[in-house]
Amino acid sequence: MEYAIDKNGNYIHHIDANNSTTYKCPDCLELVFIRRGLNACFFHKPIRDRTPLQRTCPEYHENNSYKKINNKLDILYINNGGIPLYLCNSGKRFELRAHFPTVSDKSLKKLKEVGAKILVNSESNIEIDRKVYSVENLDYYPVNIIKNWIDVKCEPCVSEDDIKRKWLWGIRGVDIEKDIYHSSKDGGYRVALKASISVGKSYRIMFYKSPPRIVGISFKNIGEIYLRKGITNKVIFIYEMNIEKFTEEAREFIEGKGYILAEKPNELLPLWPPGVFNGNEIFFCESKALFLHINHTKKDKLFFSTHNGIYEIYDKNENYGIVSLQVYGNKSVIISEENNDRFNSEIKYNINYNSSLVKKKLLVPKVIIKDSDDLEINFNQEGLKLPKDRKIYIKSNIPFCATVNHNNYVISSSNSCLEDVGYFLDLSINSKAFGTRIYSYKRKNFQNKLNKSLNWELEYLKLYRCTAPTVKADNRYFQLLYLLSQNINEKNIQLYRLIETWIKTNSIPVSAIRHMDKIFQLLGGVINE
Repeated sequence: MEYAIDKNGNYIHHIDANNSTTYKCPDCLELVFIRRGLNACFFHKPIRDRTPLQRTCPEYHENNSYKKINNKLDILYINNGGIPLYLCNSGKRFELRAHFPTVSDKSLKKLKEVGAKILVNSESNIEIDRKVYSVENLDYYPVNIIKNWIDVKCEPCVSEDDIKRKWLWGIRGVDIEKDIYHSSKDGGYRVALKASISVGKSYRIMFYKSPPRIVGISFKNIGEIYLRKGITNKVIFIYEMNIEKFTEEAREFIEGKGYILAEKPNELLPLWPPGVFNGNEIFFCESKALFLHINHTKKDKLFFSTHNGIYEIYDKNENYGIVSLQVYGNKSVIISEENNDRFNSEIKYNINYNSSLVKKKLLVPKVIIKDSDDLEINFNQEGLKLPKDRKIYIKSNIPFCATVNHNNYVISSSNSCLEDVGYFLDLSINSKAFGTRIYSYKRKNFQNKLNKSLNWELEYLKLYRCTAPTVKADNRYFQLLYLLSQNINEKNIQLYRLIETWIKTNSIPVSAIRHMDKIFQLLGGVINE
C-alpha cells in the first residue's frame, strides 16, 4: 500500500511515514505497518481468522485461503456493520441491541417451511451470550460483550441472498474507539464506517473515561452502559456529541475514527406517502414513495440496492430534487461519493412494502380458573365438587371482574380470588368487550327431597319457638331462602315467611341454626364442604 491514514485521518505516503506513529488502512481501518528498502510500502500483518470486514479489504494479498469478498452488495452490508446495532436507553441506563432487518416474504416463508433456527454467537464459551431464535420470536440480539465480530448462523441453511446479506454476515462488534451512533428518542443506530458526520447534528458516542476537549464539538454525559471484555465487566460512559462547527480539531477527531466530517449535511427526506419508521427501516403501504434529496456537497450520488445489484438513482437537480422510488423489493437506499466504486457508504434507509402499516396481533382471551391446590377447574365436567376452602383463583390476559351471584344479588367480587363459592350460586366473569361467562357448581344426580323427609308444619313450629340470642344472617341462609322459593306451596309458605323475616331483620336465633342447617341440607345445600 502506498498510502495509509494517521490518527487524525490524514493520508500519508509510506516515504513520509514515521516509524513511531500509528497508521491505519484506508479500506478496513486496521493497523498497518511500514516496510523499508527495495519493496517499501505499508502492509498488513497476516491474520489467521479474518472478520468479514477484513475480508473485504483489497490490500490483503498473502493467499486466497481466507476467501476475499469482492461482491459490492456484500461489501455494502458488511461495511454497515452486518446486522444494524442500536444504542437504546431507558433513562440513564443504556443497552446495545442488534435488530434483525426485514427480509422478503419469500425468504420468510422458506424459513418457516423448514423450521429454521437462527444461532447467534454459537461459539461463545459463556452460555448467556449464546442465543437461539425461531423465525417467530426473532427480534433483536442483546450485545453485552466487546468482541471483534459476532457470528450468526441459520440451521438448516436457507440459500436466499437477502438472508445471507442482511443476517448471516453477523454483527460487527463494539469498538469503543471508533463507534458513533445516531441520536434519537428510542435509540440511534450505529453510523457506517466512512460515512458522513454532519455539522449541526447530535450523535452518541462512548468513552471509558471523560471525553477530550475538542474545539467545535461539545459532549454531555447522558448515561452509562456495562459491557464485558473477556471476563471483566466494564462501565462505559455514554455522551451526547454535538457537532457545533467545522474546525480542524473537529475534523481530525472525526476522521481519525474513520468517518468524514461534512460542513453542510446532505439529506434524503421521505415526503410521501406516510410511513412507519423502525430504526433506519421505513414501511410504506403504497407502491411508490417520494423523497427530497438535498445535495449540498454536490459530490454524492444516490443508489438503491436490490437482491441482485446496485443501481444509480439519477437526479438532474444539483442541490434539491424530488426522487421517486418503487417500494417493492425490499430496497436499500445509499448515499455514496461520486467515484466510490466500492460502496463503503452508509445505507440511509431500508424501504419495505406492507399492505397495512398497523401491525396488531390478534388478542385471544384466556381465562384460567384454579383451586387452592393450583389445579385448573373444568366446568364442563359432571358432578364437579366444590373447591378446597370454597375458594377459586382467576387469571386472565385481559381485564375482567368476577362475581359470585345469587339471582340478582352479588355476594362477593374480585379480580383475582373469590371466596364462599357454593352450589346454587353463579360464578360470573365479565371481560367487558370480550363478553361475560357464567359458571356454576351442580350436584351430580341431585334429587329434590322436599316431599320425602320434611314435615313443613312441624319444621315451622320448631323454628317458631326459637328465641334470642340471635346472630347475623350469612350467605347460607340466603341460599336456604332461595331453595325454599323454588318449591313454594301452601305447606311451606309460613316457614318461608318466618325465615324471610329473620333475614330481613338480620337476626337469626341461635337455637334455630341446627334446624335450619338440616333443612338446608335436605334441600340440596352443602355445609362446610
